[in-house]
Amino acid sequence: MDRISTQSEWQQRARAVLPAGGFGNFDAGMIMDRGIGSRIWDMDGNEYVDYLIGSGPMLLGHGHPEVMEAVLEQLPKGQTFFANNTL
Repeated sequence: MDRISTQSEWQQRARAVLPAGGFGNFDAGMIMDRGIGSRIWDMDGNEYVDYLIGSGPMLLGHGHPEVMEAVLEQLPKGQTFFANNTL
């Protein structure tokens, strides 16, 4: 599959595979590429302040170093277990 690189190409793909071209009550035209701290960037490189910050669960922002360290430590041990566990 060819790499999709622009906002408009991602919007076109989203309209083809997602109901209403997106999810929730958000603008289907905004497709984010990455986030660091309280900032997010769309596929065209435009920068925004992420006031929703994952609708609340990401109080420390995107890619916080201590959170990333803990996640990377846990990944090889497994992510979700039905049974009681020590996670």
